[in-house]
Amino acid sequence: MPKNQNNNPITKKGLRRELTEFTDEVLLPSMEKTFTTKGELQEAKKEIKKEVKEDVTGATSQLLTKADEVISKLDTLQKEEKAGTALYKRHDKKIEDHEGRIKKLEQTKFAFD
Repeated sequence: MPKNQNNNPITKKGLRRELTEFTDEVLLPSMEKTFTTKGELQEAKKEIKKEVKEDVTGATSQLLTKADEVISKLDTLQKEEKAGTALYKRHDKKIEDHEGRIKKLEQTKFAFD
């Protein structure tokens, strides 16, 4: 029969106690140094979520700023297009008026000839 340090026979109860002590005092601390614990993973998860949220917030802010710039430029272009259209209409009316007056002058000139 195997014996312990005191030269006493090893019992199931004694072996269980020794294994529990070894696990608690040696094995678990060694494993905690080697492997990531659940608490550490949860903390890392929180940090990652926080970083992602900050990144998304920053990207959203940049996107909205650029969208404001684009909308402002579009608004300016629309105003310029309306002004150009109004100017074109005025010129078109003047051209039509001039064409009508030229026709009258031509008819009058030919009438005197």
